[in-house]
Amino acid sequence: MKRKPYRYILYLWMRVGIAFVRLLPRSSCLFLARIIGQAVFAFLFRYRAKTVDHLKSVFGGTKTQGELERIARNVFVNLALNAVDWCKWSQLSTGTKKQLITADPKDIETLRSLLREGWGLIGLGAHLGNWEILGAFLTENITSMSVVGRRIYYEPFNRTIVNLRKSWGVKTIYADGSPREILKILKQGGFIGMLIDQDVEGLDGVFVPFFGKLAFTPTAPFRMSLSTGSPLFVTFLIREGDRYRFVVKDMIRIAEGVSRRESIQSYTRLVTNVFESMVRLYPDQWVWMHNRWKTRPEDGMAELNSEWPPREAQIA
Repeated sequence: MKRKPYRYILYLWMRVGIAFVRLLPRSSCLFLARIIGQAVFAFLFRYRAKTVDHLKSVFGGTKTQGELERIARNVFVNLALNAVDWCKWSQLSTGTKKQLITADPKDIETLRSLLREGWGLIGLGAHLGNWEILGAFLTENITSMSVVGRRIYYEPFNRTIVNLRKSWGVKTIYADGSPREILKILKQGGFIGMLIDQDVEGLDGVFVPFFGKLAFTPTAPFRMSLSTGSPLFVTFLIREGDRYRFVVKDMIRIAEGVSRRESIQSYTRLVTNVFESMVRLYPDQWVWMHNRWKTRPEDGMAELNSEWPPREAQIA
């Protein structure tokens, strides 16, 4: 990989920022984060343009340019607010955390009950609200979980994010690694979390509609469920001011008697429809700078192009 010195400078600034956030009260940090988020929106021209363009491609017929720019600005603000809680979460007391997140006790008990069945459990989410703290919340209230994620391009950044998750009790499994570890966790009745709302190169997927346009969507969790019998659920941690609301939208047990290919296509579409409905409700809490429609069917991307799990990873 080509060396880019600015990455090290950004990394040093990130370390300084983390240390600064941990010294101040959360309320002060959130106040500053709102200012910083708006400043980043103003000066990161490339990402601002991408965010506005993607919003316009979806909402251009129903929202004015001013409304689109307001939503785009709030996207950056939400990310800055998220970063504050990523840095501070391990410092907060159990009582404070409970005050910050509203959750229906029935949802918590339902997830605990699913885990007690012993088939493992797969949580599906999106880059909506505060997805990292969602993992921390599930670990603290259900059981210790592992999240499947991509390696960040610059190792010091990657190590910092992995260590933050570790401080919440969340383990990271890399998406480009062997499936063996994921299978083992599920076979032992464990808990896996995945975000499947982005166009990621190198992963098997299918094209399903997302805001009226075909979007290439990872299918690994549905393949896992078919292979292990693990139920799935769709969940989010939505920001409400300076607090959050834990939302569970769907519990999924993949039905038998349908072809593997048809099941994967059907459930991928179902979950993507849920994502779309939530993004419509909270458009300023999704990462619109990501090009969700980058891969096109005409690019020749093969759908469902390999067996999952690979034979060498299967566990008796």
